[in-house]
Amino acid sequence: MTRLLAERVRRWCLASLVVGLFAVVAAGAGVPALAEPAEGYVKYYAVRPAASGKTETLSAISLRLLGDAARSAEIFDLNAGRKQPDGGALKDPNALTAGWLLVLPWDAVGDGVQVGLLPAGSGTAPSPAPTGSPAPGSAAGGDEGCGPPGSGPTANLPWAQLRLAPDRAWTKGKGEGVTVAVLDSGVEADVPALAGRVLPGNDVTGTGGRADTDCVGHGTAMAGIVAAGVRSDTRFVGMAPEARILPVRINSDDPAQLAAALEAATTAGASVVMFGVSVNIGDAKVSAAIDAAVARGTVVVVPADRNGRTRSGREGLLRVGAAGTDDLPAEKYPAGSVDVLAPGVNVASLSVNPAAQVTGTGADFAVPFVAGVAALVRSVFPQLSAAQAADTVRRTSGGGGRSAPDSAIGWGMVDPGAAVGVTVRRDTGSTHSQQVWKNGQGAALLFGLVIVATLAFALRCWGPLRRRPRTGHRGDAG
Repeated sequence: MTRLLAERVRRWCLASLVVGLFAVVAAGAGVPALAEPAEGYVKYYAVRPAASGKTETLSAISLRLLGDAARSAEIFDLNAGRKQPDGGALKDPNALTAGWLLVLPWDAVGDGVQVGLLPAGSGTAPSPAPTGSPAPGSAAGGDEGCGPPGSGPTANLPWAQLRLAPDRAWTKGKGEGVTVAVLDSGVEADVPALAGRVLPGNDVTGTGGRADTDCVGHGTAMAGIVAAGVRSDTRFVGMAPEARILPVRINSDDPAQLAAALEAATTAGASVVMFGVSVNIGDAKVSAAIDAAVARGTVVVVPADRNGRTRSGREGLLRVGAAGTDDLPAEKYPAGSVDVLAPGVNVASLSVNPAAQVTGTGADFAVPFVAGVAALVRSVFPQLSAAQAADTVRRTSGGGGRSAPDSAIGWGMVDPGAAVGVTVRRDTGSTHSQQVWKNGQGAALLFGLVIVATLAFALRCWGPLRRRPRTGHRGDAG
């Protein structure tokens, strides 16, 4: 009887082991190969001839752009064997050719450092950034005498959009149901990227008319960064591409006019208000208008004040500093005058000319990024008060690891995905769950668990059988 039972157990173990191994093979077959990292948006540098006529060296480039000649090895590793515009490739760290495009570490900064998409062996440089930044308060030529000329839409993803990756947040919402007031030169309602989402607005300059036209172009550029929709002719898109825009036309930074504009915006139901001009939030009229707006449920976003007229933050208010590609302030701000940072150097946006784009630099171009993130938060979490929504934007900026703001950069670079609760893998910029399964790491983990479980079961089952008693009984005499 004992022998029969042991034999049955052994057969059952063998059958289970076969089934387990079959599961291992099946799981292994289902593990996709790890995705190869695609060459995409990078910092790069075009090698120049040196003053002596000789070409620059990797050490010299590394010393100038990274502050350490020894880091030339990093540049070599990023570029070794990659095809250059002339068909050549970097093989010898001491042999560079003028015109070669060298991919740089992300912390590179200095003259000649550019940001963009490298062409794959095309032999041409990446598309230049659009030019023609509009200046607030100054009219220029364009469509019927209005707006800056701008340039053609860029086919590449603008650096600011790539840095902030607002599409991560769009899994939760795109700003639908939220109205963002743009207090500026007006907003051109006929621009295709904003079509159907620009309200008539209000003009507080004394005319009492609408504000859905823009002869300056600055307000339209601000609105584009906030809410430009997806188009096929360009990769430029706003932070909250389904938000509505409420234009309120102003033509000065006079405190009385700014206070009136803020009241007009909140009365019209704007959930977020952004100023495209410098604002003295320490002025009594402006300060009272901000407090009233926040009390009505409106988040207020303003450029950080370089004059240091006020250095105290407040609930419901976001003071925005301009940052470059190094995530550091591009302008000098007094200590304690910045709540968050946003891209503010060579920032692309919409022109009043539908076929063109413009670029600009300064805190005014950083403000709409934060206004757009605030719109995403208000869309995803409509139950939050203005103070809570602004605090959410602050505390999720810069990686969300701070317990208090830094005196120079506040809470750091604004983060759309983190602001709406998307978990992000910092090394890839993808949501954690999506990236893990996309790369096959989730299936690989399951594969490993199946192997471990199968082997553990086999050892646990097989061990006692090997130690079973010898066949026969003491009473058997033969």
